[in-house]
Order: sequence, then structure tokens, then C-alpha cells
Amino acid sequence: MVKIGKLFDQVIEVFSSRFWTLVGIRVIPFAVVSFLLIIFMVAISFLGFLAMEAPSEALLTEEISQNLSVRGALTGSGEVVDGLSASMAGANLSLWVVLFFASFVVIFLAVLFLLIWPWSASLHAIRDREEKIGIIESYKRGLSKILSLFWASFLYILIISGLFLIFILIALVSGIYFLIVPGLIFLIFPGILFAVWFWFFDYVLIVEGKKGANALARSRDLVSGHGWEVLGRLIILILIILAVTFVGELILERIIVLPIIGILISVLGTVLLQALVDSFRDAFGYMLYEDLIRVEKEEG
Repeated sequence: MVKIGKLFDQVIEVFSSRFWTLVGIRVIPFAVVSFLLIIFMVAISFLGFLAMEAPSEALLTEEISQNLSVRGALTGSGEVVDGLSASMAGANLSLWVVLFFASFVVIFLAVLFLLIWPWSASLHAIRDREEKIGIIESYKRGLSKILSLFWASFLYILIISGLFLIFILIALVSGIYFLIVPGLIFLIFPGILFAVWFWFFDYVLIVEGKKGANALARSRDLVSGHGWEVLGRLIILILIILAVTFVGELILERIIVLPIIGILISVLGTVLLQALVDSFRDAFGYMLYEDLIRVEKEEG
């Protein structure tokens, strides 16, 4: 594989040449998500207020009782009150069920279109860098891959976390609680192995068109025989991201102590910092993927 120094030269070249496009792709969803979250929270608060303001059973009983002209018919009126109260309780429950599913749908669509879509658009912007496509064109080309990318990323997370979840479940069912902590520590190693094997599934999906488990398997084939080299480069990437994030957050913490303008600058700075980190990670991973493709051809 290419030396780390040369790899960084390639990454910096791609990152700098596509800087505004990559950062722009990542900044837009943060702005949209923030706007949608504000609207969503206002709507939830308003509907929750309406639900809380609905007449309680005690108030409903009192109101109807006051309007009954014959006190001797209390038994019959009580049945009416009970029926109306039950209806009101059912209405409130239905409202909250609707709110729950509406929240789920909104969150799912937000993840799909405002997190997965920019991810796909960013990879397309790097893949087609020779064409110098812009933000809008990158989003257009990335749209067709969002469902496939969502499914592949779901499988990736399931595989990585599945070992831990299965072990915890077995330990809890069998009652061997004292083995949970050492068992989880032991499972860190296969977890890292799977994470490195399948790291390039998104690049495989975008470039080669393979989907789901096929993208994961293709990524494993590329990494096979070069696992330690890939792991070393990914550790360097993680350390760089941690260092940049740490320094950026220190700077933003000093800015946030200023009046209102300081808070605004801090929020915008946080968004920009995350966009920079995500863009650099995409560029780094893509150049590492291209290097693995090159090595495969030379060895093939």
C-alpha cells in the first residue's frame, strides 16, 4: 500500500480542491435539520398543550351532573358520564399514539434525507471530482443511492453491535452476570476486526454499485491481507479527527462566553467544524479505498 505521507498528500489535494463543495454539502443538512427540529418541537408542544387542556373526567362529570334536571336519574347519567369520559380518554390516547408514529416517521425521514443523502452526495462529489460537479449536482447523483446506503449502513451497525447484544442477552438469560464485563472486553477485538473489514462498504456501493451484504463482502475482500495497514491508517484518521474536534471545541467554548452574538458564532462554528471533519473523513476513506483497488489490481 502507498506510504502514509503520500496518502495524506492525496487526501489534502482532493480535500482542498473540493473544499467548498464538500463543506457545502455537509452544512446544508445541519441548517435544514435545525429548522425542521424547531418546527417539530413547536408542533409537538402545541399538540401536547391541546391534549393537556382536554377536559378531565372529574370536570366532565361535574359539568354533566350540574345539567341534569332530575337527581333521581343519577344512575343513568353516571353511565353517560362514564361513556363520555372513556371516549375522551380514548381520544387522548389516540392523539399520543399518532404523535408517536409521527415522530418516528419524521425522525426516519430526517435520517434518510438529511444524513444519508449528504453522505451519498459527498462521496459522489469525490468520485466525480474530475468533472468538478457542484453541490446541487452532487445531491442529484446521490439521491438514487440513499436507500441502498441506508440499508448497507444498517447491516454494518447490526454486525458490529450484534455480537455485544447477543452476548449480553445470553448472559442475562443464563444468569451468568459476572461474565458480562470480561465478555464485552473480549468481544472488542472481533468488533474491531469487523469494523475494519467492512469499513469501505459505502465506497464500494457508490463506485462499484454493489448493495447490502454484497458491498460488505466486497469491502472485506479488499481489506483481506492488508488489515493491519488499514487499521493503522484508520487509527491515524481517528486521532486527527479527535485532535481537530478537541481544539475546535476549546475555541468555541471561549467564544460562547460572549453575549448573544457569541452563542450564534459558537453554533455556526460547531456546524462548520462537523462539516470539516465529515468531509475530511470522506476524502481520507475514499483515497484509501482507491489505494486498495490499485493494490488489488497489482496483486491480481
